[in-house]
Amino acid sequence: MWQKRDAEWERERLARERLMSEVLDERKKQIEQKMAEIHQRHKESLETQEELLDEMEAVNRMTEREKKVEEEKRKMRERELQTQITERRQRDMQTKYREQEKLDSQRREEDAYQQMVRHEAERITERDMGQKSYRRRKIAFD
Repeated sequence: MWQKRDAEWERERLARERLMSEVLDERKKQIEQKMAEIHQRHKESLETQEELLDEMEAVNRMTEREKKVEEEKRKMRERELQTQITERRQRDMQTKYREQEKLDSQRREEDAYQQMVRHEAERITERDMGQKSYRRRKIAFD
């Protein structure tokens, strides 16, 4: 009878050990599976992070290109405005120069005319002086 009981206890002990081993193996598989999932999620997270960084760099490059294009456009507009200002100043200066030349020409013509009038007046005066009048003067009676 003790042998039977010892044999039964031995079977129970082996069954418990086998059950415990199965439970531990299953738990180990679950932990390994969980670790694999965590590792996979971490890997996907890193890939997503790298993709986001690449996208950010692409956006930054695009933004820089857009900034450069805008800066070039601004500079071009500035050059065009400066050119327009310069051309306007040159036209204004040419207009003023032509007006001044016209005034100078009119002044020279006026001076020449005045000189001719003076010369003619002198000539007439000299001619009149050279001719003495021998006529009688009229005396007015009161």
